[in-house]
Amino acid sequence: MDDKGKDDVNVIKLLMDIQQRLAKVEVNTSGVNDTARKTEEAYQLSKQNEQDIKDLKSNSQWWSRTMWVAILLPLALFVVENFFMK
Repeated sequence: MDDKGKDDVNVIKLLMDIQQRLAKVEVNTSGVNDTARKTEEAYQLSKQNEQDIKDLKSNSQWWSRTMWVAILLPLALFVVENFFMK
């Protein structure tokens, strides 16, 4: 073979090597879009969970206050009725 033929063979081998490496890169990066989508879904879910936690805390405070009023009001009425109304 002459030098041009050897160069052509080397170029073809190099192109095939590049093609194989590119195929590996494509395989390795094929899940990137799916990962980005899952990441966005997880972020949105965490934002919704954050709001739900705030709502739960607010409801918990409301229930706590209602419970104290439900306990203290009858006691106060009992004390007033039995000790101050005689």
